[in-house]
Amino acid sequence: MKFNIFRPKSNSLHNLLQFTFMVVISGFLSRLFPFWIILPATAIVAFLFNKSAFATGFLAIGFLWLSYAIWLDQQNQQILSRQIALLFQLPEYMDKFIFVITGFMGAFLGGIGAATGRSFRRLFERY
Repeated sequence: MKFNIFRPKSNSLHNLLQFTFMVVISGFLSRLFPFWIILPATAIVAFLFNKSAFATGFLAIGFLWLSYAIWLDQQNQQILSRQIALLFQLPEYMDKFIFVITGFMGAFLGGIGAATGRSFRRLFERY
């Protein structure tokens, strides 16, 4: 069965389109549902696109969570990141490291969700 509904001419354009869809759909759904909604969202996008699932999901959701964490931190004048750094007894300059951890956690979840969608699609493909 052919499920690939998006067929751009170049592979890099295909990956960019998949990246954009993952960021937009996951970002929108994250505003309405809990954080774990990125798993089914990236799985559905990876199921439809059928290309480089883990890497694209990893980069898309990592970018989304990193940028959203930085934006939220800017909105509250870096109070939350300083308080978390104090809670874990980190030096003051390490409060930016919290963004890296947040981005990596989101990236890993996005990659796992996308790989799951790609694997599920392979169940329906003929060899």
